[in-house]
Amino acid sequence: MSVRAALPEGRGLQFGTAALADYQLTVQDVSGHLTRCPGSLSEDGTTLSFADVDLHLHLPGTMLL
Repeated sequence: MSVRAALPEGRGLQFGTAALADYQLTVQDVSGHLTRCPGSLSEDGTTLSFADVDLHLHLPGTMLL
């Protein structure tokens, strides 16, 4: 699954800093196992994109927050 996270426009927000450009999505399954997925920042700096993310939505006890 592809996942995108976007910041609201006009608020002066940004993802990370130029010195620490570590864009990742951390997914926790129902047993507590963490999976980190690297992401890429859009050219305008307002959207992070993550490819091939397993959100474990098929597992019993899964909650989407």
